[in-house]
Amino acid sequence: MNAPDALFTTDAPCWHCGTPVGAQPVPAKTPEGPQPACCHGCAAAIEGIHQLGLGDYYRFRTDAGRPPDTEARDDQALAPFTVPELLAGFIETQENGQTRLTLRIEGLHCAACVWLIEHGLTALPGVEAVRLNLASARLTVTYDAQQVTPLTLARRLRQLGYRACLPTREGRVLQARAAYRQMLRRLLVAGLCSMQAMMYSTALYVGTFDDVEAVYAQLFRLTSFIVATPAIFYSGWPFFSGAWYALRARTLTMDVPVALALALAWTGSVVALVRGVGHIYFESLAMFVFFLLISRWLEQRQKLRSAEAHSQLSDSLPAVARRKIADTDTWQTIASHLINPGDCLSVQQGELIPVDATVTDGEALVEEALLTGEAVPVKRVAGEAVLAGARVLEGHLVMQAQGSVRDSMVARLGQLLDISEAEESRLHLYARHIVPWFIGGVLGLAVFTLWWHRDAGLDLGLQYALAVLVVTCPCALALAAPLAVSAARSRALAEGVLIARPMQLLALAEVDRAVFDKTGTLTEGRFSVQAVRHLDERWPEHTLLGVAAGLERHASHPLAKAIAALAPPVPVDAFTQVRQGVSGIAAGETWALRAASAALLSEQDPAGTAVALYRQNADASETPVMLFFLADCLRPDAAEALQKLHQQGITTMLASGDRDAAVQHVAAQLPISDARGAQTPEQKLAWITELQRLGHRVLMTGDGINDARSLAAADCAIAMADSSALARDAAGIYLLRQNLLALPWLQRLSCATHRTLRVNIAWALGYNLLAIPFAVAGLIPPWLAAIGMSASSLLVSWNAGRLRSWK
Repeated sequence: MNAPDALFTTDAPCWHCGTPVGAQPVPAKTPEGPQPACCHGCAAAIEGIHQLGLGDYYRFRTDAGRPPDTEARDDQALAPFTVPELLAGFIETQENGQTRLTLRIEGLHCAACVWLIEHGLTALPGVEAVRLNLASARLTVTYDAQQVTPLTLARRLRQLGYRACLPTREGRVLQARAAYRQMLRRLLVAGLCSMQAMMYSTALYVGTFDDVEAVYAQLFRLTSFIVATPAIFYSGWPFFSGAWYALRARTLTMDVPVALALALAWTGSVVALVRGVGHIYFESLAMFVFFLLISRWLEQRQKLRSAEAHSQLSDSLPAVARRKIADTDTWQTIASHLINPGDCLSVQQGELIPVDATVTDGEALVEEALLTGEAVPVKRVAGEAVLAGARVLEGHLVMQAQGSVRDSMVARLGQLLDISEAEESRLHLYARHIVPWFIGGVLGLAVFTLWWHRDAGLDLGLQYALAVLVVTCPCALALAAPLAVSAARSRALAEGVLIARPMQLLALAEVDRAVFDKTGTLTEGRFSVQAVRHLDERWPEHTLLGVAAGLERHASHPLAKAIAALAPPVPVDAFTQVRQGVSGIAAGETWALRAASAALLSEQDPAGTAVALYRQNADASETPVMLFFLADCLRPDAAEALQKLHQQGITTMLASGDRDAAVQHVAAQLPISDARGAQTPEQKLAWITELQRLGHRVLMTGDGINDARSLAAADCAIAMADSSALARDAAGIYLLRQNLLALPWLQRLSCATHRTLRVNIAWALGYNLLAIPFAVAGLIPPWLAAIGMSASSLLVSWNAGRLRSWK
């Protein structure tokens, strides 16, 4: 053994993974001096973590690490990250040019792991954002593909001591199902043991045995110990382990007083059993564990339902699809994640549609219940859109893919569900800010109770202190907010509204200003050309119409379809689409199509949207050659929805990039107090910011790319069903169906959620304030305290669950 190795004993734990280092430890260099490692892999991880400036990980983490993998396992685990075909289903290219990769992480144990991974990956050049969900172990990394590769990310995770895997459809559900079954087993054991222990203890309480039969009384006490102990230590193990991790992290959670109460009462009862005198609490402890586990079981069941709902979305997409080989009549079967925009696909009767697409041939009855909530099949024919995850019940469709699997609505819903779970977990943090102080006070109160009853003897003092610990367990307080919001989210989803950020649902109750976009939000976004004005007689009208149709053929704006249908398109080169419009080269000239300037318009022009075709001159100036006037009709439910918002005390406003005449025409048909046209994204954002500065809470509803910044800045943001990806990501609430009446309904749901929250918190706090004096005075035995505490948690759960059927 060389000199550095002699610093460590053979049974010293590895500084990284906790495995004994053995006879030949590997020293790892750290700022605090050499630390023992069991292998060169762990030594490299230790040194790499310190070199990244993340050495606090070893101070924050609450687990002893995990066993190292061999070098061969490392190569095998990293192999999938070198195969583009395997990665294609988990990589998404965003509109801003960034790349987003979704992975599953193995080896997560605590919040320190999340902190380490997020900071460790963010330190890589080119990594823009890292989001890790501890509950689902799903990691999302946004990065620049020119600087970072998936293999680089996987190697960095390996360097940090974790293993990256490609997400699977079944993994998350299997994990949640296993946790649910384990909790159910613990609950059943606790229930059976508590009933048996109570049977024996009842005989002791009612005085069945006299002094002559003391030996039988002792036998019943011993039997009560035997049947209750498995419930305490097997069923109650989650509380002991949770308390241990909390104390190692130097914090207090609700598991701490529970574990302390169980340990003290069981120890005191064992002492009383051995001495043959004093109180025993085995049946009370078993009952205490049983009632506590009921709350945990309900929470675990909710997690399983969430995982199954997520899996249902994932499983609604087929693994394979039939794609037509270009320029042939041959069809090939490919993996769904290899579908590209524009591919020609075939879907037979009984099959699932793999991507969002447009029907090009055939007709069929299609069921879209998973996405729209409508169980009645709809008929789809050529020219109509179909959604990924829909099932062809009758007929056959040939379709053109509008995007990849990752671009489909099903995939977007899955991403929003992930965001929703991460946001919902933040609700627990609010309780965690209160719970440590509350628990600290409870522990102090228990000590005071023991001191206060010191003259009554240790047995009675311990009994009263135990009752204080049990009766004040903050389970109901910790569950008050998460359960209510989770129930509200489920109710909203049943009505076709996905709440991605629960905090925005709570903010909706305080909203007093609602700002709407026009096109695609208050209007249907299906334009028709009202009039065309020919401005330059040097160019034939049919040529200009063809140029405009050619420019709009590849554009994504709602106006494009109406203009593209006016004439046969002229081929366009160097096509470019920006926020202001589209441009390209056709017939040897450079053209641009965008909103008409105010100088071209007059009061006699139609009130609809005005678009102008410009030709670029040799001196880089532009000449308008044709004007297009387009009209868009209001959504049928727009007036009723805005009227209901007014009745609920919300002032409605309209901000649109369209010309002011078109905006005022729409505003005149609706109960809108302030309408502003020709608004740039910066002006929309400034208006919302100004309203917030004046003390208003603002709701923003939109659907376009130009609405993204305003949606992100608003107190509550709602994206329409066919929103752009940027608008969807910026909003906190997403409409699955085009239904503006969902907005006033959501506001009422938010108010109902606030009422439920207030009732839950008031009950949780009021119950403790009422029960504590009686427990300190010794008027509540431990078994009654267990029933009261559990009843409090169940009442909170029941009250929150009422939101699932709220009307």
